[in-house]
Amino acid sequence: MAGLDGSPFMAPISNYGGVRTPNIESNEVQYPHLTLYHEFEPDTAGAGRFRGGPGIRYAICFYDPEPGMVMFGDGMKIPPYGLAGGHPGSLNRAELCTGGKTVKLASKESPRRLKPGDTVTLVSSGGGGWGNPLERDPQKVIEDVLDGLISSETAHRVYGVAVKKSL
Repeated sequence: MAGLDGSPFMAPISNYGGVRTPNIESNEVQYPHLTLYHEFEPDTAGAGRFRGGPGIRYAICFYDPEPGMVMFGDGMKIPPYGLAGGHPGSLNRAELCTGGKTVKLASKESPRRLKPGDTVTLVSSGGGGWGNPLERDPQKVIEDVLDGLISSETAHRVYGVAVKKSL
């Protein structure tokens, strides 16, 4: 939207369809899994004068004796578009780590038996940006780098802002 940066999508795994769900701790009590992380994924927001909302990386590890999963979703082929010169956001992606191997998951997966200790990682897409990224307020670009929403490389390459992080 013109005039505002996009909002992040901070929903737990069972909310990737837009339905409200309990918090992480409630889900862990109710379902036999452990949330490994739920955090912003850098460089997923579409660049623009007003950047898109950043995507989220979310991973869970199953400890049920006979876990299983079904996957359904979209957004793995066509990214959220940018407007008025803004760049598109990233694509959704998902992977399963099982038996020491990592498998890329499709947007639709038939029921699959898992093993205790298997991990599913989901990364939600970032929203598309609005307007020319070179017109973004440089202070906002610096704040995005410091907040971990974009890398200093993206700040320089896409926004034209050189950011030196101090230790």
